[in-house]
Parts: sequence; structure tokens; C-alpha cells
Amino acid sequence: MVGVRNMKYIQIILIICIALFGSIAFAADAHKCILPTPDGGGPTPSPPSVKGKIVYVAPDIVEVEKKLSAGTRKNVQRIRIRINDKTQIFTYLGGYVAHNELAIGEQADVWYIGCSAKKAGSPPLAAVIQIDATR
Repeated sequence: MVGVRNMKYIQIILIICIALFGSIAFAADAHKCILPTPDGGGPTPSPPSVKGKIVYVAPDIVEVEKKLSAGTRKNVQRIRIRINDKTQIFTYLGGYVAHNELAIGEQADVWYIGCSAKKAGSPPLAAVIQIDATR
């Protein structure tokens, strides 16, 4: 028969196991890549991989100029991003945009495949590009 003292130890071990498992599950969720949806519904998306102004457009490449923090020698960084037929492009309000309708000067938020430049290749492949609707 299990004594009262042993039950307390079992309860403490159980609480520690539950806390550890919950922390591990939370950490795994924290690194999920959640892409935005055109209608704005669904869970809150992950932060964009890049925010900036489109400065170059080609059939399979977009370059975005990203402002750097104050105190850096250069004020901006130009980032080359691959796009393909699976890259979703839509406005902040949800309207779809054809690849050939991307324009220089538009503000854009870009989510890489897996929300990570390492997972997206080189140059990184965009999963979603969201552009300013007031163009």
C-alpha cells in the first residue's frame, strides 16, 4: 500500500512532468510558421520575414528594400526574393494580385517558406507577399 508520504512525492513528480511537457509543447508552437490568409481570417500570422518597398520586379524575382535600424552605415538593405506559381500575392485588404501586376514602389510584407530564410533557400522563396492596397 502506498503511504501518504509517497503519494505526495508522486503528486510532485506528476506536476513537474505536466509543467515540463506543457513548456515543451508551448515552445514548439512558438516556432510554428503561420502565414496570413487573403481574407484576414484564421489565427494571427507570424511576423513577416521582410517588410519594405518593392524596388525590382522580374518574372521569378522581387527585390525589396528594407530600412535598417538607426546607427547603421547604410540606411537600407536590398533583399532578393524568389517567387513562383505557388507564391500567394494579395493586398492587405485581401484581393488577389497576379504576379505580373507587382509594381516597383509598393510597400510589401513578405513571408518566406517556413517563415525562415534558412528554410526558404537562397535567395529565399516567398510563400506570401502582401502589398499595400492603395497603389
